[in-house]
Amino acid sequence: MSRISTLTKLIVSLAIILSCLMVSKALVALFELTIPASVLGLLLLFFLLNRGWIKKEQVTPSGNILLKYFPLFFIPSGVGIVEHIVLVQANLYLILTAVLAATLSTLLVVSQLASKLKVGQRD
Repeated sequence: MSRISTLTKLIVSLAIILSCLMVSKALVALFELTIPASVLGLLLLFFLLNRGWIKKEQVTPSGNILLKYFPLFFIPSGVGIVEHIVLVQANLYLILTAVLAATLSTLLVVSQLASKLKVGQRD
């Protein structure tokens, strides 16, 4: 009985995650959005979890399995970098400049936003 219950929880949790992905794919196709469906699906799942419409325990069984194998998703990126190492080396300064500029601009925007939001709060 316990094994059937575990399998049922796994199937339900996977169905919830895949449903969020399918709804987001439909929204992207229907409204011709430029945001990737996977990102929109994660935002939808976050929204549902945040509102309490879905409980964390409902997505934990398949979520844990996905997180366990998450590093495997980075293998293609690593292979691509190694495969094009000459191109990366040729543009290393440009890449580093872009990464540094993006990091600094993100820090600046977040710090400005945090200071503006904190102004309205009083302890």
